[in-house]
Amino acid sequence: MNKLNMTKVRLYMMAITYVLIAVLLVTSITFAWFTLTNNNKVSLVNQVSGVEAEYDFYVYNDPTHSGSSNLTLINNTTTNDEEYGKYLEILNPTSNILIPGYIAPGEVFSFAIAVQNVGSTNGNVSLSFSQVYSNNYSDADNKIQQAMGYEVTKISYLTEGFETEDYKDINNVDYINSHFSNETLPRYELVNSMSLNYLEYDTVVIYFNIYFDPHVYGTDPYGIPYTNSNIFMGQTFQINTINMVTAPE
Repeated sequence: MNKLNMTKVRLYMMAITYVLIAVLLVTSITFAWFTLTNNNKVSLVNQVSGVEAEYDFYVYNDPTHSGSSNLTLINNTTTNDEEYGKYLEILNPTSNILIPGYIAPGEVFSFAIAVQNVGSTNGNVSLSFSQVYSNNYSDADNKIQQAMGYEVTKISYLTEGFETEDYKDINNVDYINSHFSNETLPRYELVNSMSLNYLEYDTVVIYFNIYFDPHVYGTDPYGIPYTNSNIFMGQTFQINTINMVTAPE
């Protein structure tokens, strides 16, 4: 092989090496974004009682962070954190760190809250987020929370081992799919006044996702949108409280 060909081979091999290094660097950066944790470990679910109710809290156990497509609790729950592809029951949701580690744009986290009326009167239940924070941002307009979306994916009722179809798609249900604001808001409503009867369909299940929207990039000091999510790198996003409010019908 002549010197010219050898030079071409070396350049070709160097190009491949640089591409591989670049891919590795991008992968490392992509998954080193921020943590979603309950840092103060005070009250993840705060119940304000109006009717007598109990709840179970679930996180979809998915190491790929792809979200749940099997929206049911029937034969689909576990208490073993090494059993994947099911809803993991959080036995003490006021002290657990639910999502440790790092996530990247496009990743989805699925949850479910099952609320049961254990009293003797009909009522309703509402859910909302509060104490929503971003940390380590340089510009208030580029808080990571504005790139985080939340959506109600299903609302159903459980009774005697049977779960209904998606109730929100066949009834006039007040629920909200949105993004967190970069402003400081006291509450982010999720579901309002879902019926909670004590005789029939006494347990309502609200399924919802929290996701990192890959299409939100933030803006530069002149208000011009960036073309990627790098502005959010190194930030921390946290939701300290999910408020569950039950009230008489």
